Amino acid sequence: MNDQHLLQTWEITLLSPLHIGDGEELVLNMDYRRSNTGIEVILLDDLLNELEDFPNGLSEIGAFQFDLDRFIQQYNLSITSQYTMKCSGSVPPSIRRFIKDAYGRPYVPGSSFKGALRTALWSSLDRSGLPPVSHYQDFKKAVQKISGQDPHHDFLRLLYVSDSNPLDPQGSLDLAEIKFFNLQKDSQAGWKDLASRRNKKDFRQAGGIFLEALKPGCRLFIQAVLDGFLTAEVIKSVFRIPYCSGTTSFHKLAKVINAHSLFIALSEKAFFGQFGSTTAPITAFYDNLVEKIQEVSKSPASFIIRLAWGSGWKGMTGDWIDDADMGKVREADSLGKSGCPFCNSSWVKLEKRIGKYQCKRCGKAFLPKEKWFHPVFPKTRRLAMKDGVPSEPLGWISIAPTDDEAFRKKAVFTSNPIGDSEGKTSFVTLEPPVPDPEELKAETIKLFKAAVDMSHNLPGDIDQFIGKVKAQEEEDLRRELCRILLEKAMSLPKKTKFPKALAAGKSWAKRLKALCDELGIDISHGK
Repeated sequence: MNDQHLLQTWEITLLSPLHIGDGEELVLNMDYRRSNTGIEVILLDDLLNELEDFPNGLSEIGAFQFDLDRFIQQYNLSITSQYTMKCSGSVPPSIRRFIKDAYGRPYVPGSSFKGALRTALWSSLDRSGLPPVSHYQDFKKAVQKISGQDPHHDFLRLLYVSDSNPLDPQGSLDLAEIKFFNLQKDSQAGWKDLASRRNKKDFRQAGGIFLEALKPGCRLFIQAVLDGFLTAEVIKSVFRIPYCSGTTSFHKLAKVINAHSLFIALSEKAFFGQFGSTTAPITAFYDNLVEKIQEVSKSPASFIIRLAWGSGWKGMTGDWIDDADMGKVREADSLGKSGCPFCNSSWVKLEKRIGKYQCKRCGKAFLPKEKWFHPVFPKTRRLAMKDGVPSEPLGWISIAPTDDEAFRKKAVFTSNPIGDSEGKTSFVTLEPPVPDPEELKAETIKLFKAAVDMSHNLPGDIDQFIGKVKAQEEEDLRRELCRILLEKAMSLPKKTKFPKALAAGKSWAKRLKALCDELGIDISHGK
């Protein structure tokens, strides 16, 4: 690893259930079936392979009233179980699937983790130049540019995050039932029933969804790299990368993220604290979380953050817009509609000919537009059931720095990931691919040359560039970078051109000559 790069290995500990979906659903009697303890997820591919001698059986799969158990008995098929999950109530008809690797093992994608980091770090960027929200289109464009004009100038371009190690689904995945806490039009606590699209006062009357979630307490390992070359202030300036204090070191990154997480946790604690015993378990969760964030903040490079599905609007945007401006943003983007004020239906359309909103369910019309928006935003929260009560928000994790070997040599318990015919369990060792030294070298040269070429004040930036040259371990790489620097100095305008500046005794030229002498480069020919 080039010493310009800062490598950090993190240990992730789940504080609440975590769901990262892959966009697919498991279907009852297709992907899973009832078992003595709950549900059993099967390998559908193995089942289909066994039907090679029974082509008629293929047409039966998925047909109306298809019964998997009866089908297996009819054709005398064997079932390969991937894993089982406990289910205390009735078996759901479908389950949202957790993302998995090629062997069916759940993991945390680096993109999901980096997305959560982006939200937290973005909230610390300079927003002083934003125009008034009243000029909404200008405001929206300015917000989009805060993080950088494009991916090449993005403020997180210098941060790389790996995928985590995978886990054995048996024991790590849980069947989570999710209820939707949803304020009613009078800001009273309610629960959204997804079937009827109406609010219920009792969560037991409101149907939610089921999904696969990693259990609280699960531990994973993930690695991140800060590109030391791009973290230099002069390089950021040349590449027009926005300044973010959280990307200067992993310690400062943790500090910024903890501050943001504490803000969100306190906000959620205050929100749920309004509804007394109805939300007491959730309020207690956030009360405990606030204490944990304050405690973790005392340890350098450790932090708590929320990611993935269930983090909601606050988790996606960072919740940085003040209340005064939020109303204008909501109206412009139609955020937080409460539905018809008469029947609370969300099926509402604007009848332009009469200038009113028309409810498709009850048929009543209403105006003005403000009545269509709930006074509280966001008014919905997704909560996982625990001990028969919706009491756990999703996605909160704790991060602590650990030894690099914990990632490289982590033995992952797997239940037959490659179909061992004897049914034996096995252990695999994760070995991330070793970066190609030549590729790293070429990338370093490319970035250094681009920074030098874009510098508009080489004499003023010379110390930064010389420092980058000397930081390289290999002498041939130092010589290559020095030649790039000398070539740029030779191409400067007449008055500042390197030979004349050296003859005039300019300090920057002297320092460049000293570097060339140290590396044995002839300044008369640049060789």
